[in-house]
Amino acid sequence: MLSISRFLYLATLVFAPLAFGSVESWAFFFLTLLTGAAISFYLLHTRRHAAPIYRVPCMLPLALLGLFIFLQIIPLPQAVLSLLSPNAAQLRNETIGILLPDRAWPLTLNLHATLFELCRWLLWVGFYWISVQLLSDKAMLRRTLLFLAFFAGIFAFSSILQHIFTDNRALWFRYISVQSCSIFGSYINRNHYAGLMAMLFGPTLGLLLALRPPRQFGTMREKILGLFEEKETPLFILLLLSASIMVMSVFISLSRGGMTSLCISSLFFILMASGKKFSGRHTKMKITAAMLLCAVLMALTWVGWETIDNRFSTIYAADDIMRIGRLRYWGRCLAGGLDFLTTGVGFGAFEVAGPIYQTYYMGAILDHAHNDYLELLIEGGIPGVLLFLVFFLCLFQVVQKTLKKRKESYSILVCIGAITGIVAILLHSFTDFNLHIPANALYLAFLCGLAVAAAHTRLRNHITPPTYLPPAPNRAALVTPFLFILLWPPLLALSMGQWMADQHIQPFIKAPLNNTTAPALLEQAAESARRATAFSPWSATAHTLLGDAAFFSGNPEQALDAYQQALCFTPTRSTLLQKAGQAARNAGLPLSRAEALMAAGVKTYPMRPGAHGAHAGFLFETGNKEKAMSVVRTGIKTHPSLARQFFTLMTYAGLTPAEMFTALPANSYVLTQFAAHIQNTDYDFMRRTILTAAVNAADQEAEPSPKAYINLAHLYLREKNHDQTITVLERGVTRLPDHPYLLYLLARTYEENQIVYKALDLYKKLQIISPGYRDTEQRLKAMKR
Repeated sequence: MLSISRFLYLATLVFAPLAFGSVESWAFFFLTLLTGAAISFYLLHTRRHAAPIYRVPCMLPLALLGLFIFLQIIPLPQAVLSLLSPNAAQLRNETIGILLPDRAWPLTLNLHATLFELCRWLLWVGFYWISVQLLSDKAMLRRTLLFLAFFAGIFAFSSILQHIFTDNRALWFRYISVQSCSIFGSYINRNHYAGLMAMLFGPTLGLLLALRPPRQFGTMREKILGLFEEKETPLFILLLLSASIMVMSVFISLSRGGMTSLCISSLFFILMASGKKFSGRHTKMKITAAMLLCAVLMALTWVGWETIDNRFSTIYAADDIMRIGRLRYWGRCLAGGLDFLTTGVGFGAFEVAGPIYQTYYMGAILDHAHNDYLELLIEGGIPGVLLFLVFFLCLFQVVQKTLKKRKESYSILVCIGAITGIVAILLHSFTDFNLHIPANALYLAFLCGLAVAAAHTRLRNHITPPTYLPPAPNRAALVTPFLFILLWPPLLALSMGQWMADQHIQPFIKAPLNNTTAPALLEQAAESARRATAFSPWSATAHTLLGDAAFFSGNPEQALDAYQQALCFTPTRSTLLQKAGQAARNAGLPLSRAEALMAAGVKTYPMRPGAHGAHAGFLFETGNKEKAMSVVRTGIKTHPSLARQFFTLMTYAGLTPAEMFTALPANSYVLTQFAAHIQNTDYDFMRRTILTAAVNAADQEAEPSPKAYINLAHLYLREKNHDQTITVLERGVTRLPDHPYLLYLLARTYEENQIVYKALDLYKKLQIISPGYRDTEQRLKAMKR
């Protein structure tokens, strides 16, 4: 039984990263299966052989964290919910409360996600527990460390080759069609690969130094010959090679967070190890450290220092992960965290809460905050942050207290290596979401267990007990494993149900339903959605698909029921709220309630491109023209780039260009687009007024549209009004002094009006700013003659 448990334990450590980080439902199911099986077989072993179960430190904060997550999914009466989280209660009332008022609701804004976070918590605790139990055996501790050191080296080497020889392939064979991803190894995101390697480098470094050959004496030749005569040398060289390849792969991945955390954590290891005194074998580490440093420097030279420097130079660039920069994005996330300090929005609910606080469109909804601590604050509030801190402070204190008493270099170095890996991932988590990747979270649990086991496991032969960890009392010993085994079947059923549900709904997520979808396909989608809801009853996505199939099949009542069920689980999805609003109107509910749902869709994601348009279209269709115009104005202010779509919407609603003009904000880009919209129509006479308004707006803007000045100047040129043309262009050049076409057009106008000296100055400036622009050089030569 014990050998089976050990095999399953090591298989879990290999499977987790190779299954693409275990982020997909099928991988999470197998991860759960392997972990539960390893624990079950270990418990059978302890029962059959009366083996002790050791007390695992720092379980109390983990247990309290689990209870807190469980509290987030329990439905609470309105009064209690308002007391614990006023903002959560308000959001519920303004969304699903429109359809189902005065109901009990949970604290979380995403029931399905929080339920899975509870499962992940249980998996994490279980793996931490089994790591401490299994690694408390010295033979298993040594085998596991050697196994992982070589596994990491082989995985890193394979990932480097894959990076060189393949394009858009994960783990060599899986093609990833998304062009924006940065694949490395089996990970879709290179930062998560780097996070894994940074974690594993610490224990590998500790093992490398612990197993280095004895110090040699004599001449240099004698030292070299003596080194290769030692039995430890081949293993030492292999470990050195593995560690070097791991570091090399992190730098080749160009993960800034990975490179930074690896360097800082390595410095941490050096500082910790240099303050320790070891017994037995002479363990001065200067030669080993120098060899490792040389190997790493050779690797970095091959990668190219310029490449790494260029990567770090974009750390604050506006086109970073979300095109607006991390710091600005984190500022908006922090605003959300401050609104839910007491209980958070629910673990796993960041995706549905984050859009409420966005003040700019980022092209997509981000699943994570790219800062695990900020996301922890948003999802768990102050209680979640405190429990997280208490656990790691407790862990470090327990390890440090025991480590002070240890003399064996192996235990000390491996323990420091494990702590180094923990420090690396905790540092990396400031700039990424590694802890939300199941494989990386599992390895963090492993490192925590390794740190405890390495600090307590006794390595000398024929010494009992084999660890300084005390056996747990008979009843207390069974609490954690009994809880895990009790919840393991439901956890397996939940993860497998999600896997099955994903198989049914994925085809329709890739190709969403619409009003042109064939009836046969709508029926197929409805059947798939019904099966998905049977497998995963709390999935808002499955219920939404069921509602879409009913809505486009002409059954608004059924659609509303499905949308309502989805909103019970996830009340702040903007598109879902507006779908429910449309279904509510078609189903005959009061227009006030339907319109409130449409407005809620805007409030929960104000930067979603279609939100304002859908709300305005609804208001136009229901005859509320004045309010619709107000929504249009807000929508255009929010999304100036979508102005033409709003023009089409207002035209479809029967508004004249004169009426549309009154709804437009004072935005030079929008007004210029509107002038182009009415060109060559019966309202072409309005273009001068509109473009004049555009120029006036441009004069006040930080980033004016050059087309406002250019188009108005062209209008005056066609009217042969050169004075007005020059005036407009001079205003444009004042605001945009380096715009080539504005300079060129003004210079041409000066030239045609015989203002030669000004034309010459502008042509000369244009030659400096944009050499060879149009016929500038020829005109400049002609004027000088």
